[in-house]
Amino acid sequence: FQLVLEAAKRGDTWPAVTAGADEAAVAMFLERRIRFTEIPNVIEATVRVHTPVADPGLDDIMDAAAWASDYAYGLVRAGGWGIARSRRAAAAPPLGRAHGRPD
Repeated sequence: FQLVLEAAKRGDTWPAVTAGADEAAVAMFLERRIRFTEIPNVIEATVRVHTPVADPGLDDIMDAAAWASDYAYGLVRAGGWGIARSRRAAAAPPLGRAHGRPD
């Protein structure tokens, strides 16, 4: 919630990026791709890399929201987040007992 308030105060394209990342994160939770507790982490990671557009027009706002959604999905798809990662970690042999790195 604090992140949303901060985005609103900053203005520019920050609120659109926050909304786009939030929509994507909630959708991924509903798809069982991430845990509920990971929603704010996905949003924060997306907002952290955003480069804002000052005094945005409607196209800038729509583009920022779409970018944020795509970026958030990309984070999870890359394997750094979510339930699939946890399942892989649980199935992997303990470190030191396998040759190479667990996936």
